[in-house]
Amino acid sequence: MNHNVAVVMNIFRMDPNREFIYERYARQISSCEDTKELQELACKFLRLYLTQQEVVEGLIKRGWLPDDPVLR
Repeated sequence: MNHNVAVVMNIFRMDPNREFIYERYARQISSCEDTKELQELACKFLRLYLTQQEVVEGLIKRGWLPDDPVLR
């Protein structure tokens, strides 16, 4: 494994409960054969990601989070 990848993985390690949830859903997604369901799920995850980005930007603007690109 590349050293930089290992460093990033250690910085952004999920807690065990979230890792378990991720693994469970990743298996369900991998085994899904219904493309319509996968498209809908992808759109939901994209909306969730973009909403999360807006929330983080708002927290940074209010000074509640540091404006450090390494942490984002």
